[in-house]
Amino acid sequence: MTDRIPRGWALTAFLILAGVLSAFSIAVYSGILDSAATSQFSLFVRRVLLGVSTLRFLAIIAIWCWLKEGVVTYVVLTLVVIPLMVSLGFPSTAGSLIAVAVLISLVWGKWTSMRWLLAPANNRWRGP
Repeated sequence: MTDRIPRGWALTAFLILAGVLSAFSIAVYSGILDSAATSQFSLFVRRVLLGVSTLRFLAIIAIWCWLKEGVVTYVVLTLVVIPLMVSLGFPSTAGSLIAVAVLISLVWGKWTSMRWLLAPANNRWRGP
């Protein structure tokens, strides 16, 4: 990419806040920060949530680097974790859909300038 894309203060603030929250989630689910809320989870559930938090952190870094895979991964991980958290008794996690809506609205005008990392031949493939 040769042109510089202006990130804007809103997207920058969103990515920093989401990154800090993801890093905090990684610390909680890995056991670095002992929490009474996570002690009720089984080891399998904590590992799944740790994996999701780690992948979400990587997705935020990818969005910062203007990769479309980051946006797709962030949205998919949010949609995957919502039913899990609701089934564990945390219905407020459905509010994560608001974060997805905010992210999509912030990158909507910049989507065409973002690039696919995994697209062959330097983003010349336009799909079916």
